[in-house]
Amino acid sequence: MRNSRTGSIKPATKPLGGKAGPARPAARRTLPSREFAAAARSLGAKISALEVADVAAAELAARWRLEIDAQQDKVIQWFAPAKQAAFRAHVAICRQENQALAPYREARRVINAKLAAWRAAQRHGEGPTERQPVAPPACVSEEAAASRSAGQIEGVRFREAWHAEVVDKIVFVKAIAERNDLVNLLEPNLTALGHLARAHKNALDIPGVRVWCDLSVATARRP
Repeated sequence: MRNSRTGSIKPATKPLGGKAGPARPAARRTLPSREFAAAARSLGAKISALEVADVAAAELAARWRLEIDAQQDKVIQWFAPAKQAAFRAHVAICRQENQALAPYREARRVINAKLAAWRAAQRHGEGPTERQPVAPPACVSEEAAASRSAGQIEGVRFREAWHAEVVDKIVFVKAIAERNDLVNLLEPNLTALGHLARAHKNALDIPGVRVWCDLSVATARRP
């Protein structure tokens, strides 16, 4: 409980059963996030001023890398409970929202399928409207009736989505090799090239492919 005179936080009292009561969520937050940021800026200033010119400086930089990892873990652990609680609340709300929207989405899917089937039949001349036009009511103008018979429905827009796929890769590659204007249709498999580069290194020799090595720093495993 909070002392009204000093403003300090007293530890939770034990219940009659002798076991300590559950800790308050705010009690574990002993270090505000702004203090984390201040500590990180202080370490960052030291790192910016460091010149790695000899073995001693390189060893100091390596120790500071370990310090960075340790401090990052503290920050992640400090924020983890709040993130987990927020994530659980978000999942629960999204689940309820999806349950409420599911019937509407299914109804939209069904009505879209029916409209698309009707429109496809109209385009192929199989629809009853094109074979046997129905006279519009007296309150509907001839222009509106013409638009309706052409498949234009108020509030609905029909969109065409054309697709293409490669059914013979060898023929496809040969066609691209013969026509420079089609070269943009061929994208290299960078994942497979990366595997080959790691396996063969400088020995990898493929016409049109450049092989190089980037040097990075990683934490060494302790024995």
